[in-house]
This record gives sequence, structure tokens and C-alpha cells, in this order.
Amino acid sequence: MGEDRGMLSRGYGLGLCALLLLVACGAEPGPGAVLEAWLGHLVRGEVEEAFGLLCSSSRRTLAEAESAWLAGSDHPLAPGDAPTGPADGPAGLLLFQRLVAGPGFYGVPPLPTDAPDRVESEIIEGNLARVRVRTADRSHEARLVQEDGSWRVSVLP
Repeated sequence: MGEDRGMLSRGYGLGLCALLLLVACGAEPGPGAVLEAWLGHLVRGEVEEAFGLLCSSSRRTLAEAESAWLAGSDHPLAPGDAPTGPADGPAGLLLFQRLVAGPGFYGVPPLPTDAPDRVESEIIEGNLARVRVRTADRSHEARLVQEDGSWRVSVLP
């Protein structure tokens, strides 16, 4: 009987450990992991997935700029050329596709294929985070914000 109780205790302990592991694995990824995923999407040309990781403020700014671009109006983010196709998908996606398809996002050189591996550190302050990314000559900071419990990349003010 004592042996059965010991086996039951061990079984309960293993079950509890497995449950805790499942709960821990279901947690939202931190800002460093989100930035790694975002950079990976951009490197692989998965623009829609990268767009989905942008914060609502960046998506709103892209939508406003896209609207101006489609109307032929001036906007600081609107390219000088005309759109090559209709706006399919969420507002701002067509412009985001155009911006990341050029010589690099927002005028920067193209991302190296190992960009996701260059994420160095993260500093979280409330619902804001700064993530350092190593470039060829130095490090730069990326900004992320937490929205509805998930970290999102903030590329535009």
C-alpha cells in the first residue's frame, strides 16, 4: 500500500510538472523573440506575416500613407512612383510591401540573411521594450510595444 502511494505521488508530481511546462510554453513570446520572428519574415520575403507583427500605430500610419499614395497625394512615407496593383488585404499592406521590396526597409540597406540571429538584448519597461540588434558596424535599437498581451514591432512613430 505504501508503495502504491509513493507511485501515486510520483505520478502526481510528474503530471504537475507536465502541466506547468505546457502552461509555460503557451506564454506569449518576449520582445526579443518577436523581433527575431519579424526580421526572419522580412528576410524570407514573408511580408504579410511581418506586417501582422507591427503595432497598431505603425499599421495606422502605413494605412494613412497608403491612402495618400493611392490618391496621388504627398505623404512622407509615400514613394514617388505610382502603385503597381490594387490594394488587397489590410490597409497599409500594399505600401508596406512596396517599402520593404526596394533597396531595404525605409531607405536602409537590405537585411542580411542572418538578421534574426543578430538580436542581442532586450530591455522591458512596462509595455515598452527596446531590443538591440547588431549590424555590420554597430548596434541599433528597435522599439516594441505590448498590445493586448502581445509584443508588436513599432517601426514608425
